[in-house]
Amino acid sequence: MLARFRACSRAALLLLAVACAAPAAPPGPTPGPSAPSAGTPAAPVPPSAAAPSPPANPAGPGAPAPAAAQPTPLPRRTVLTAYPAVSLSAMSYMYAEDQGLFARYGVDAQSTGMVPQAALAALLNGEVQYLFYGSSLLLYAARGLPVRPFLQASTGPSLMLFARPEIADFADLHGKPISVLSAAGLSAEVTQLVLEKHGLDPRDVQLLPAGSAAAQMEQLRQGLAAATLISPPWPITARREGFRLLSNTGREISYPFGIMATHASRAADNPAEVKAVIRAILDGNRLIRAERDATIAWIARKFEVEPDVAAESYDMVLETQNDDGAIPRDAVANYFRVQEEDPALRDVRYEDVVDTRLLQEVWRDTGIR
Repeated sequence: MLARFRACSRAALLLLAVACAAPAAPPGPTPGPSAPSAGTPAAPVPPSAAAPSPPANPAGPGAPAPAAAQPTPLPRRTVLTAYPAVSLSAMSYMYAEDQGLFARYGVDAQSTGMVPQAALAALLNGEVQYLFYGSSLLLYAARGLPVRPFLQASTGPSLMLFARPEIADFADLHGKPISVLSAAGLSAEVTQLVLEKHGLDPRDVQLLPAGSAAAQMEQLRQGLAAATLISPPWPITARREGFRLLSNTGREISYPFGIMATHASRAADNPAEVKAVIRAILDGNRLIRAERDATIAWIARKFEVEPDVAAESYDMVLETQNDDGAIPRDAVANYFRVQEEDPALRDVRYEDVVDTRLLQEVWRDTGIR
């Protein structure tokens, strides 16, 4: 079991290492490493006009969406989606693809793992059609690139703050070191937000970059850090070793995580295809929530872990699954508020970086709203 658990840990670590790194500057005219070609993509065009903001989830947080009315499938086409790595953080997309949910709408979905910069270059070149990443997609849109985020698969990050047994609550972290993956990016930003939520000034703690999730756990074990922010499946290890859970941040902090985006020209010229992709993702989320045993079995096969580890991982991921796909306004605001290296980003408007027009149409078509 231990060897299999470590295999799953490496998969989650790869995604976390990519997601938590500070986003690099967008590429210039010369593309980065390309992804496999899939179909004939639309040529890049300047960004389209800002889209309306999404409505609140009418069913309430965590409520499953109603069954979708089935539209006429599109003429068959192949689309390629890039994501950072095979990981539970990308489960909404991967499960829909593996279950053939895209195909019911006429889309032959393929996927490939790519680092964010290479994926961005491939999207701009038309070599991939969709991206499934984190908050970096909002950053690209804010910097004027034709990237259009249109769906968020998680309500917040799948990161949990665990502390040593002698730490009873957040107040006990004052003046103490907290282990994070890196000094900038997702891990540090979410730590700052959750500390503020619990009344602690982030300047009153020391962030200790570890470089890997395994190193974060070791710092916690040795007492070098009073707490650490870790992603699945590492919380399973922390819980079993007797460390104290202070926060499941995805349930407390609204933050952009598990975002899907496409090129502005594709959103404008192929709205039916984008809506088909949205339907498949929402169908997948509905199945994940409704078919617990089948999903746990899929996790065990996909990540080569024992059923008990798969079951605990399922429960953790489900806590932050975003059933209606909305990109919350406060999540976007929180992200740009903590961009300390570029203060100008704090004034970015939601409508300038998010396009939920097609998501709202799917809501109306399926009775979600």
